[in-house]
Amino acid sequence: MVWPFGLDFVHGSLFPLNDPAWSLFFELFVNIFFFYFVVKFKKFYNTFFVITFLLFYIFTTLITKQINPGWSYDYMYSGFIRVIYAFFMGTLIYNYHSQKIYNFSVIVPIIMFIAFFSSSSKVAFFNSIVIAPLSVYFLSQLTHKHGIKSKICSILGDISYPIYILHFPIYRLLHPILSLYISTQATIITIASIFTFILSFISLRIDNSLRLYLKRFTSPATCSLNQTVK
Repeated sequence: MVWPFGLDFVHGSLFPLNDPAWSLFFELFVNIFFFYFVVKFKKFYNTFFVITFLLFYIFTTLITKQINPGWSYDYMYSGFIRVIYAFFMGTLIYNYHSQKIYNFSVIVPIIMFIAFFSSSSKVAFFNSIVIAPLSVYFLSQLTHKHGIKSKICSILGDISYPIYILHFPIYRLLHPILSLYISTQATIITIASIFTFILSFISLRIDNSLRLYLKRFTSPATCSLNQTVK
């Protein structure tokens, strides 16, 4: 989230109309790269890729002093390294998430939540390469097959991306308008948040309806990660 920092324009971003969209560009690239590699070589050395690109990511971060590379033209090349590492770390977690390790499963997400409020770049970098992957790993072991917990987790998971991709342009659009009538920044952020949640749910419904319609013409492709070489 960039609230309340959306007031400041970010110069040199890859997608100036919607800055967070830069991650979608790199995610599209890494998905194409991944499936091309699997089809071409029939094997995928998951752990090797994670370690290799983690070292590249650490090296480029130390050189460029950028803990959030990829959003600008100046450090666009670092974005490819970053997204490849993050993507393959996700596939590695997927391969191992069934191995139950409950020790520290609650402590790690709490540490991540506390570290989120730190302004230190070193803490943020450590959080991105250590705490965040561990949090995803431990939380992936939690299962809520039925009941209200399962429904809440499902809704939060479905709504997370629409919120991410919509919150920045909505805030930029509403801030200059609301500033004419409201002087309190917290109130403006609250109103922008409400609009974002509403539009996110609407866009999610449209997206689901469109997916159901497209399934009439074709079946979604499937890919198994069980054949990967760890």
